[in-house]
Amino acid sequence: MVTKKRRPFIRFFFGEEDVSNLDIDVTFPDEIANGSKIFHIVGAMAGG
Repeated sequence: MVTKKRRPFIRFFFGEEDVSNLDIDVTFPDEIANGSKIFHIVGAMAGG
């Protein structure tokens, strides 16, 4: 089953801006597509 839900331990950054909590239907900026701004997907870690 495919869902349109972001996973809690994966973070998304446009440049230095954390956009992990944006609505899933928000379109990526043109700067990402043309490579002028960096897009990072980071797996977060939790532990104790």
